[in-house]
Amino acid sequence: MGALVACSPVYNWREVRHDHLPGQMLMPCKPDKAERTVPLLGPGHAPVTLWMLSCDVEGHTFAWSALQVPPGADLVMVEQAWRRAAWAALAIPLGEAETVPAGWHQVEDPMRPLMRSHWKGPGRNHRGQALQAHLLWVQTHASMHLAALYATDVEAEVLSTFLDSFSPGPP
Repeated sequence: MGALVACSPVYNWREVRHDHLPGQMLMPCKPDKAERTVPLLGPGHAPVTLWMLSCDVEGHTFAWSALQVPPGADLVMVEQAWRRAAWAALAIPLGEAETVPAGWHQVEDPMRPLMRSHWKGPGRNHRGQALQAHLLWVQTHASMHLAALYATDVEAEVLSTFLDSFSPGPP
């Protein structure tokens, strides 16, 4: 079944790369590109540039964002700040003392290297419609990446084709 989904004409998988950081992954459609400077780490820290690729197929939004980790930044702090920002974008309120919103959990996968952190849970898109999200953060030598899939119903084969395709590129 996975080969059928991966080869389906609906999903036209192609290898994509960011212009500014090493790495590659598969996306099922030609992605749009965007670049934003965001205050991810909060007051007292310089903003970071976030490079984004995204596309939509059959009610699924596929996105790959990447940033250069600021010199001396704590990778755990960067990922935690990015998780909070991602949850906020999904209209998920998270109190100051909360670390994980209701309905969200980390997906355990012993086959994935420790540099990956996969989270799954409910949210809302920019139109207020309910969806499920899979967010996979991948740390590399000096960068951090977020592969995200947003849909009302996520097929296991599509999810694994997308998330498992990330390759960090040369060191």
